[in-house]
Amino acid sequence: MTQSIAVAGAIANQLNNDNWWPPNDLNKIMGKAYHYDINTITNFLVAVRWHLAYGNPRYYFQFDTAFANAALGQSVGDLTGSVDAKTSSDPPPNWINP
Repeated sequence: MTQSIAVAGAIANQLNNDNWWPPNDLNKIMGKAYHYDINTITNFLVAVRWHLAYGNPRYYFQFDTAFANAALGQSVGDLTGSVDAKTSSDPPPNWINP
């Protein structure tokens, strides 16, 4: 599985777990349409990180508060690209399994 497919799958899976999907819509804004706030988007991103870290193959996604704040204003499609850009197949030196 490619990294991009794994990221898209992890985000879709978590939106499904949070009962927002279906119906699937890549254009909806995370904060506005799905009512995430800084706490719940952080939990969402931690769950996405977990899905990626325990997938096969493993991928490693790290984010900070600034990333989480930006995610609130992004569409699902844009967030998928942003997460993909911060994901790697190599664990960072300070990686601790989520």
